[in-house]
Amino acid sequence: MQADAIYSVVDILKDDIFKIKNKKYYIVIDDLDKDWVDVSIVYDLIRALIVTINELKSIPGTKIIIALRDNLYEKTFQFGDVRGMQREKYRQLNLILDWNHIYLKELLNRRLARLMKNQYSNNVPTIEDVMPKATGNKLSGFDYLIKRTLLRPRDVIAFFNKCIDKSNGQSTITRETLSLAEPEYSRERLEAIEDEWLENFGSILPMTFFLKGTIGYFRFRDIREIDIEKTLLANVLDKQSALQKIQDDYISGTIEFDLAVKQILCILYRVGILGAKLSASETTLYAHSSTMNLEPADILDETKFYVHLMFHAALKINPKATTVD
Repeated sequence: MQADAIYSVVDILKDDIFKIKNKKYYIVIDDLDKDWVDVSIVYDLIRALIVTINELKSIPGTKIIIALRDNLYEKTFQFGDVRGMQREKYRQLNLILDWNHIYLKELLNRRLARLMKNQYSNNVPTIEDVMPKATGNKLSGFDYLIKRTLLRPRDVIAFFNKCIDKSNGQSTITRETLSLAEPEYSRERLEAIEDEWLENFGSILPMTFFLKGTIGYFRFRDIREIDIEKTLLANVLDKQSALQKIQDDYISGTIEFDLAVKQILCILYRVGILGAKLSASETTLYAHSSTMNLEPADILDETKFYVHLMFHAALKINPKATTVD
């Protein structure tokens, strides 16, 4: 009965609402991660909404766009766990939105122009004008900033705003300003990653305990039980978290040390805290700029991991790690 009613609505949309053939309608659905329904059924409803797109595709001149962050998409489509859900059926519907240095610089330039529009009648300063230029082996201020982001507007804007806050009203951002802004920015970004992926993995911060104070890179074979003991034995408040499951399996002997560590490393890679260099002949990959899904089986003794520069200050990483590749 409900199905018949739905098809009737589709027919009405097709024949009466969107009947002008040469006019296109765009329906953009966003904010699906907000508190709009009880959490126990929110992902079922989002999944049903996405599945419904296939039905509405038959309406001429319409395109339905659903904007989902990676973590929300993964939580909604836990392929293999949901009956009838197959990746290939939905991959063709996906359009991954990527940002690069050029777009992000343009974004900052536009924000800067709006910020200073009342101070300049023409020739509004650009990012190159207000941030340090590249000199010798030192990066330009913008390149320094961008390397400490996951190439997302939210990161770039957050760092830039911190720089403005620390500039004490000056019209330019110096290297000293960047250094003053980075620790606070880094801590807030680590907290933001925790919040962003909380529903997927539970608490992320305890998984980073073994990284604090290190030189920022390591080979898998060099990880000792004593190094990661704080993480494997951390008190996790969320008993449904991924770390709690790993801890329980490790302590009970269900999984061995190597597998427990590999599972933690895969999560830290997925959320963007770690980059992975699978072999000497490959480049270092980060989840935000790669389609590779790191699995425990991919990690070998020689696999090397790097803490992303965005989190160096928060995790008190030794600066010399930035020069290693």
